[in-house]
Amino acid sequence: MNQKIGRRSLLQGSAAGAAALLMTKPGVVRATSQMFPKPPGASGPASGRVAVIGAGWGGMSAARMLKKARPATNVVLIEQNPLFMSCPMSNLFLGGILPLERLQFSYDGLGRAGVQLLNDRVVALDRGSKSVETAASGKIAYDLLVLSPGIDYLWDAIPGLWDGRFEIPIAFRPGAEHLQLKRVVDQFDGGTFVLAVPEAPYRCPPGPYERIAMIAYNFKKRGLKAKLVVLDANPKPVSKADGFLNAYNDLYKDIVEYHGSHKVEAVDVAKKTIRHTVGEIRYDAANIIPPMQAAAVAREAGLGARWAEVNAADLTSKVDPNVFLVGDVIGGQPFPKSGFMANSLGKNVAQHIAARLDGKSLEPLMPANICYSMVDGDEGGRTIWVSNTFSWNDKDAKYESAMKVDLKPSHENAETSLHWAQAIWNEMLG
Repeated sequence: MNQKIGRRSLLQGSAAGAAALLMTKPGVVRATSQMFPKPPGASGPASGRVAVIGAGWGGMSAARMLKKARPATNVVLIEQNPLFMSCPMSNLFLGGILPLERLQFSYDGLGRAGVQLLNDRVVALDRGSKSVETAASGKIAYDLLVLSPGIDYLWDAIPGLWDGRFEIPIAFRPGAEHLQLKRVVDQFDGGTFVLAVPEAPYRCPPGPYERIAMIAYNFKKRGLKAKLVVLDANPKPVSKADGFLNAYNDLYKDIVEYHGSHKVEAVDVAKKTIRHTVGEIRYDAANIIPPMQAAAVAREAGLGARWAEVNAADLTSKVDPNVFLVGDVIGGQPFPKSGFMANSLGKNVAQHIAARLDGKSLEPLMPANICYSMVDGDEGGRTIWVSNTFSWNDKDAKYESAMKVDLKPSHENAETSLHWAQAIWNEMLG
């Protein structure tokens, strides 16, 4: 997987390749007494037993980096999905620029790296006994736990959305939702398409705005007589605002109507109407993104009300020093809820765990973030980006963030973003 890939080959895919991928069996194991041989609550062996919940950009990076940093550690990664699908870059699938098979991968590489992958669903987390209950495989004991389960939707925040979840797919969790939304976009043949953005914080701050550009690009290429009406609960785009707004005006001024401070309040699927803070609109198709919260396993374990609360220095839970948090599940920190941010935090957590199992401690480690957003799909695409670097404020015991942006869409940025994504996928899954 580490070969150099050009922009043309990255943008292309074959049905045969997709079929082969879908037929590939991931490296799945069943929990046995040999996985973590000691009963829950028992003191751990010198090697250490670490369970990781969630094999996305954060959990996968934590598991793989920990196994690399400390090979003797028993690492089991629990994930309910049999294949990995990348949410970062998935808007390019909606725009018709990347085929689905470029976003899907087998988990086989994790097994080759020594990580035990358990393809199962987490039912409950018992912090008292230090065990994870799974649907099919029973209890998994741990000495230390990494939680990177992602997000859940706040369905009740928008009455009517749950009833319309099949007609109005959200697609901010990987998998079937993206296929459903792609079908909605491709079957749309004109009229009014409404896309609603929730108040921050939510997963992937620039994600909805890139999606607007990619859906508008889809409509433009197909020559549709369509309006893409954006109802943004925020006053303006929460990330790369000028870059996105300029792109909408320069590239899609006859398609995109952007409205800030228009918060969705309710949906009536039968009448095809959306009520918002300024009025009501009728739609022919829609993508309504609701507010979000940490996945249920974190909230139900008492790690936070909406988002999990962490000790900034090492990303341990404020209520349990044996639980580390990674990725979108975290609240109260200056970390964007992005894929690369999760990837970076996962690596840092792995180093903290390796040190702790060896009876040591580390100073706060500096994560990093970068997020690319394609705004135009022609000729390999044009892309803008934002990056964050972090420093540690020892006096206040907190991270501080500095931001850089490139808001001029360019083909160079697009090509860089495609190689960046491929490199991360290689690293995590390789």
